[in-house]
Amino acid sequence: MKQKRVTLRVIAEETGVSLNTVSLALRGSPRLADKTKERVQRAAKELGYQPNPVLAAGMAQLRTRQETESGAVIACIHFLSWTEITRWAGHRHILIGMEQRAEELGYRLEKFHLESGVASERQIRNRMRNTGMPGALVIGPSSPDIEGQLLRIVEQYPVVKAGGELSTLPLHFTESDHFAGTRLAVEKAVKMGAARPGLVINQGYDDLIGRRISGAYWAEVGRLPRGQRIEPLLLPVVQKDGTLLEMPEAVRAWARKWRPDALITNQKNASRADWRAWLGSTRDIQLIQLGHHIEETQDWPGITFPGRENGRAAVDLLVAMIHRGEHGIPPFQKCSMVEGSWVEGA
Repeated sequence: MKQKRVTLRVIAEETGVSLNTVSLALRGSPRLADKTKERVQRAAKELGYQPNPVLAAGMAQLRTRQETESGAVIACIHFLSWTEITRWAGHRHILIGMEQRAEELGYRLEKFHLESGVASERQIRNRMRNTGMPGALVIGPSSPDIEGQLLRIVEQYPVVKAGGELSTLPLHFTESDHFAGTRLAVEKAVKMGAARPGLVINQGYDDLIGRRISGAYWAEVGRLPRGQRIEPLLLPVVQKDGTLLEMPEAVRAWARKWRPDALITNQKNASRADWRAWLGSTRDIQLIQLGHHIEETQDWPGITFPGRENGRAAVDLLVAMIHRGEHGIPPFQKCSMVEGSWVEGA
């Protein structure tokens, strides 16, 4: 005998709530109380409810059209002040891409500063709930204590990090393909005649992105003869006595030891003249920038990552989560990588 299919109406009758409440609960909507969602979801599981994939796709399209027509708002959460966020070209381009893609899909962004030790997290959640915001994008660097506050928002809404992952919350995120970009930078340096290409990067940033820059550097330099392989300089440098070397002194000491004839770096707080002075080069040493931006390193050759595509990809990830009714820490973290390209310098 064919078993009767479990529908939303069956679940509604079993739990004593409306059809709309059942639909919202199964999509994990933040508009419902957690107890109601848990009760409905538990009943659906016990009854053996299986969603109709064709119907679910159609409803997702309908919700998208309704949200688009009403001009839905997506929260854009940043941890630093907006001035600090936008002083870096990379963040500015990611934001432009986010705004462009959101507008194409019928959304707009509303910016929120999530600060440590204040009530901003509660204010953001209240604003999102009261205005019906379906999800949030996160941009810029963070810290573990602030990410702890963000978790309360993640538990109720779909959230995606744009331009790199967070240190403690394994959310879906977008990122520049630093591994492929660094390998290309080393390859270009060698083709331009470098026998001993070196790398100078911030260790904290490299650790945050899974050491994809230093790992790619070793993967490519490992193909060179042993005498041409240089250890990268990971900043900041702490000496055995605990003193911290300033970047110029650290670079000078590293250059004296390893004698690089090309430099690959993502540090943008010094000019080409400064780098050449620190390296003690008597000739025109090749300087290559990872994360090249016209506004910041216009006269360098290097790898440019399309920040706008990074931002656009983050919006696409978030909207897909909204349509599927997902929120909370995902069981499997997804990353959309954006490939970089080589730019010739002056």
